[in-house]
Amino acid sequence: MKYKLMTWNINFLHDNWLKRLNTINKTLEKELEECDVITLQEATLPFSNTIETIHDFLKRTDMEYFMTSLMDEQKLRLYKKVQEFFPKRKLEMTFVMEYLMNKLMWFCGYIYSKWGEKLKELYFNHPYIIMALCVLCPFVFMGSTFFFGMLTIVNKKSGKMRSKCIGRRIIQYIEMKMNGRDAIIVNIHLSPGKSKWENAHRLREIKEIYNLVKDKEISILMGDFNSAETDCVYKFLKKRGYKSCVKEKLKTHMKTFPSENPKRCIDFVMYKGLDIDVIDVEIFGTKEETDHKGIKVTLDVK
Repeated sequence: MKYKLMTWNINFLHDNWLKRLNTINKTLEKELEECDVITLQEATLPFSNTIETIHDFLKRTDMEYFMTSLMDEQKLRLYKKVQEFFPKRKLEMTFVMEYLMNKLMWFCGYIYSKWGEKLKELYFNHPYIIMALCVLCPFVFMGSTFFFGMLTIVNKKSGKMRSKCIGRRIIQYIEMKMNGRDAIIVNIHLSPGKSKWENAHRLREIKEIYNLVKDKEISILMGDFNSAETDCVYKFLKKRGYKSCVKEKLKTHMKTFPSENPKRCIDFVMYKGLDIDVIDVEIFGTKEETDHKGIKVTLDVK
């Protein structure tokens, strides 16, 4: 039985977010009919549950979707505080809070549309400047963390979706049947950074993920690994029997980052399981959409 999977980092923190959002939505809408599972990283999520205000194509599909913010626990605390402070006006004040937070999201989107790449460069090369900006403009730079997260879209025939904290990150996963066999598919976005400490942190993250999936007959890890095939994360998975769909089909890795003149492959669809054939792979995406190439694969599960 054939399954089509797609993964893509759609990066909120990148230039021209407002314009890119329209292009991303059009691309995803075209893929909905064919894909069984779509995993998105660095998706922009509204503070409330009305994600269709961001990804309007979700209004026109009967596929299920599951969004997980990196700040879900903090969101719940805010809701609880509002209800405690305004016991007689819970609904009204909750509405006001959601309205203001979603307005902040669009304001952050405007800021990142203008200076997203410059801010990322400062984050990686001059973190103390970013720390100063967080103190000076906390609503923009710290408040925007409420709007980062992951989005997984699945065919309704699939199983229940869940999320889990892994180190400083969140993963989403779905346990399902693939041609009658027990399988798990994980939406991954490992921690960024190039230092030895950050490499070690990513290794701890992937080990924790591996402990979650190791007993499944089929496991598929897909997303932004922030690691190349020469790094410890890829080597760890390879030693445990995982294969890259792209390399299995094309006999080489295709570079995925940055989308304009890619220099590294840091996005993967890794799978483990017997009697699985990689039928097709495709790398897609341009700088007009996001700074990562996306990956589409078709697997034949016997």
